[in-house]
Amino acid sequence: MLLTYSSKAVAVYQNPKAPVTLGNQAEFCVSGFGSSIKGLTIVRLDEKNDRREMQFVTKRLFRRPKVQYNSDDVQPVKVISSDDTQVIAATKQPLKPGQYILFPPSRVESTGNPNGYDFGVN
Repeated sequence: MLLTYSSKAVAVYQNPKAPVTLGNQAEFCVSGFGSSIKGLTIVRLDEKNDRREMQFVTKRLFRRPKVQYNSDDVQPVKVISSDDTQVIAATKQPLKPGQYILFPPSRVESTGNPNGYDFGVN
């Protein structure tokens, strides 16, 4: 028998728009995580009149937390180039206009802290 605990949460981002707006084919340079993008996650945020929201589930399996996002909101990522110190990545498909947040690789096994790098696409 496998025991797990899960809880649903909503992260609220106070402003209706991110402070940075990018094009739909943006590339991201991520350093400090080796040459892999495993765990690099870009999630689309729900837009409200005065804020942005992200729903996620935190599951605990033998005390190791695992965060899961709505699969429709997660944007597939590909490697453009990499070396021992940094990775340049982009989404596999152009992003639709909206609000997004990028979580670096170390965020995958976290406790649900919703801090990342938010950006908009016009």
